[in-house]
Amino acid sequence: RPFLVPDASRDPVWRDSVPVRKLGFGALMEVPIVLRGEAIGVLGALFKTPRTIHEEDAALLVSFAEHTALALDRTNLLTKLEARLAETQTLLAVSQAAGATLELAEVARRTLREMVRALGADMGGAWLLDERANQIVPLAAYHVPKEVIATIARTPERFTARSFRSLEATVFATHSRHDARFDHSMLELIPHTSLLLCPVRSKGLVVGGFGVFWVRDAHVFSPEEIRLSPNSLKVLEK
Repeated sequence: RPFLVPDASRDPVWRDSVPVRKLGFGALMEVPIVLRGEAIGVLGALFKTPRTIHEEDAALLVSFAEHTALALDRTNLLTKLEARLAETQTLLAVSQAAGATLELAEVARRTLREMVRALGADMGGAWLLDERANQIVPLAAYHVPKEVIATIARTPERFTARSFRSLEATVFATHSRHDARFDHSMLELIPHTSLLLCPVRSKGLVVGGFGVFWVRDAHVFSPEEIRLSPNSLKVLEK
């Protein structure tokens, strides 16, 4: 509801406030900015001297607040549409890149490339689970340092399927280096500040995984990115 203060120097809420005590304002109006039944902010008007505030004044400010709510709503909708457009473009790029070849490792590498670019990450990797040997089999890499790839290739016996076998859903962390969920011998070799892991399924079973790594700066994940990542892997599952 509107909050009207004809003489702020006598109002118990406002009389000791900075706008009144230090800046010298004498009256004020405040009305809520309401969007879909929820107050999301406040629109206010300050007057230098005390004054009588009429209903018409309050009604005008309420009208401004309504227009402000509509403008914010349009801005939010536009932002969401732009995010969906970017997501669609990424999925299209992944599909086109992967569809140019039938070789699994190359499909995985191209998918990684598009995902790393779309998420603003530094590198990515994909792997398969060898259930009989209880090991992880590296499948593809994008911008992973050569020395890391060489170490993984020299000591494949170190990388058991422990932890990755239970990767049933996307997991991520802005500060991943000290996150217990990523306590795995393979991840110890790969530098990362932030990390996102997604499972790859075949006939409903987890058969591998996909990782995107941020090395230099911590990454704050958005809901759109979390939704985008598993959707992009549909091409690998096929």
